Amino acid sequence: MRFSATPFVHTALALMLMISVTDAVPLGRAAPAPKPVPALPKAAPAPKVPAVPPKAPVPPKGAPGPPKGAPIPPKGAPKVPTKQPNGPARLPPPSGPSRQPPGASPGKSDPSCDVPVKNSKGKTIHKRCDTSKDPLLAHITIDSSCAAHEAKVKTALSDAITLATTAHGMGPADQAFKNYFLPTDPDDVGTVPKVFAAIAGSKMSMKVTCPTEAQEPSCKGTLALTDTKRSANPPTMRLCPVFFTDHETQLDLNSKLFTTTGWCTAPPHTLGNFVTAGHTILHEMTHFGYIGLQAGLIQPTDNDDTAGTLDILGKNDENDGRKKYGSPSRYAPAAARTLQQHWVAFQAQQASGTKPQKPLKTPPLAPMENAESYAAAATEFYFAHKCPNFDPTQVTAAP
Repeated sequence: MRFSATPFVHTALALMLMISVTDAVPLGRAAPAPKPVPALPKAAPAPKVPAVPPKAPVPPKGAPGPPKGAPIPPKGAPKVPTKQPNGPARLPPPSGPSRQPPGASPGKSDPSCDVPVKNSKGKTIHKRCDTSKDPLLAHITIDSSCAAHEAKVKTALSDAITLATTAHGMGPADQAFKNYFLPTDPDDVGTVPKVFAAIAGSKMSMKVTCPTEAQEPSCKGTLALTDTKRSANPPTMRLCPVFFTDHETQLDLNSKLFTTTGWCTAPPHTLGNFVTAGHTILHEMTHFGYIGLQAGLIQPTDNDDTAGTLDILGKNDENDGRKKYGSPSRYAPAAARTLQQHWVAFQAQQASGTKPQKPLKTPPLAPMENAESYAAAATEFYFAHKCPNFDPTQVTAAP
């Protein structure tokens, strides 16, 4: 499942890796940043999500304006800010050919990564990537509390940057985009690539710690916690103990070969089989307030602890208070797809010009405000880019 916590202009990977391991910073109870919220429980298998119909046009002038969190109102109407102060974000542990982005093997330090090569006996093999040596990690500090898992942490961070770098080439015509965002909405089309660019860019900076549950009680049942405060120097992500044991974070992008017996299995696909630790890290990175500020998700005048993105998982269904987003599976990618589908239905009804007996309400978040929408879309787009037989139209958002 996807993850716990709160929150890139494509840049050349030129710097050498310089990851510093500092003295552990006690997470005691003194003068802390906003208290992180614990993540939701592990997901159970989710039912297959139905196909999404095409998005309807934005409601005409004069129609009731959508509340905060909706796509931009009709032309000429004042734009309503969409973000609300939310404190630390959270993420529970989870239980057609795409366009090629600029550059070869984005995010990888080895240009021959995943390319068939001949071994000493003349047999063709597939070379794996060493994702722990990504130059962009030079701006990320790994605390000494992560010493026992340092290699895993480096690889997961590098994979998150790789996913973001690749997804920066994703556009509204790509199925992975259509599965989680609104391809005709100018906000989604303009903002989504900016978020990925901010994460993949040279200004990406953060500190990673690995507290115990005794040091950070909010870690119980949670993969990671992210403090969203923009004034934090540096912004901090905490990887909880379960991050290193949960099945959803066991795999890395280099765990399998990009062959039909490795990652590139034939469709249909179950998303949970392609989720890596980097997926969770990417989800968490979008929560950072400074990432949201760079991408235009939030404004400089917003509260300092305003998150870049929020989580739709577990929020009440706007049309049926008995249901919650992601139920019954509690799986974040499924909740993200449901959010996209609710917007499609809502905007279609608004554009119909009729007065329905049961008007649909505005969903609580816009797709571009939901952290998992980015992580799930990036994972689907990445594997569509790497595997010729990966078909995003045949992906079920289930563990």
